[in-house]
Amino acid sequence: MNSTIKKLDLTMTLFFDAEFARRSETLQKDSEEFYLYQSKNKDKDTELSLPDDELIEHYKKNAGLKPAYNRLICLSIGTISPSTGEVILKSFTGEEESIVREFYKVLNPFIIKTEDGGTTGFKFDYICGYNILGFDLPMIRYAALKNDPNIITGAKGLPNEFNDSGKKPWEMKVIIDLMDQFKGTYFYNMSLKEVCYMLQIPSPKEGGIDGSMVSDVYYGTEGGLDIIEKYCKRDVLAVINIIKALRGEQIVEEYVDRG
Repeated sequence: MNSTIKKLDLTMTLFFDAEFARRSETLQKDSEEFYLYQSKNKDKDTELSLPDDELIEHYKKNAGLKPAYNRLICLSIGTISPSTGEVILKSFTGEEESIVREFYKVLNPFIIKTEDGGTTGFKFDYICGYNILGFDLPMIRYAALKNDPNIITGAKGLPNEFNDSGKKPWEMKVIIDLMDQFKGTYFYNMSLKEVCYMLQIPSPKEGGIDGSMVSDVYYGTEGGLDIIEKYCKRDVLAVINIIKALRGEQIVEEYVDRG
């Protein structure tokens, strides 16, 4: 554990996780998406295009990880109450654009007028998640660009300290990516599930799905989005518990659900 984790004020840290599904339920032949995806995914040995059925299956399994071919379907945030110490979780679902707008609003400091005529405000010092520098943050930014670039640049847009565009990972000083924290100088990354196993923390994957299943659950399961939302919240809770475990604090199993 490094000094940042040790000194972190958990009540001033926003924890989050985002889930993405493939853009289309099935890759349609002779569509613009089909030809674009085909040009980007060829046989590595021959450089020839994959047969149509293989390409469609490749899309089904992998498109959720690619910004031009996925869609943001759920984003969950977590905070820790400064008064009670309770973990509070909330999810945003619905249209991709509205999810991004709501998340960026949360990242913006807000000012409240008090009864005595003064003002009070709140601002997160850090945001924390697992693989958020390499995946979640840039993917959310891409989701904003696909819908309306003003989502980023507007008054309630993306604060510069949380914007990864044009920056190096080490320049993102207010981002705590637990995957990088664990990797250190080791050769390989560890999955969130592996970290939970190592620290004896309940895995978010114990709810019946993992990240590789999100697209299929979203398109093929009745009530799929509700299942994904619960899974996304478990991811956030796991991240909070990893921080607590590293600090020698008691992990939590219960949380306040703000819907």
